[in-house]
Amino acid sequence: HERLYAIVVLFSALVTFSTFISSITTALTNLRRVNAERSQQKAFISRYITENQLSLELGNSISAFAKSHSLKRRRVHRDDIQAFRMLPASLRSRLDVEVYAPKMIVHPVLKHVMEMDRPCLHELCNRAMNELSLAPSQDLFTCNTTATKVYFLQSGVLQYRHSVRDYSVLGKFSATGPNRTRWFCEV
Repeated sequence: HERLYAIVVLFSALVTFSTFISSITTALTNLRRVNAERSQQKAFISRYITENQLSLELGNSISAFAKSHSLKRRRVHRDDIQAFRMLPASLRSRLDVEVYAPKMIVHPVLKHVMEMDRPCLHELCNRAMNELSLAPSQDLFTCNTTATKVYFLQSGVLQYRHSVRDYSVLGKFSATGPNRTRWFCEV
């Protein structure tokens, strides 16, 4: 009986150890694949810049953006969470109101809507709100595009420039600090 017990224990240990080694190997393979894809993208960017003889300034700006974009961790959005997609409509509605309403009422008109017609604000939370994360230097909107949205800044800093060629900053919006601005729009 002791030999049988020893064989069972050794066999169990062997299976457990094999599973552990397999999971480490899989994780390393995935890490290598991700790094290879990232390296390939960097090489493609460099090659494109060289082949098209882009200016040094533009090439460096594109490379810096690509690097910061690949390293940047963005906020977790509701749609990133698989379980939230399966929530019943009533729970999803309550979630939207609790997440979006406090962010919306910093706008004077929407604060007035909440005071006068709370169900209307709830409908806006459920139907009109969406989340968006941007990497540093990424454009939220560009010159000569129709303004169709109001944006609520939750973190970071946003710079507003009048045109692509004019690098002077017309407005600087910050989510924190004494001069914080939580909403902005164009009319």
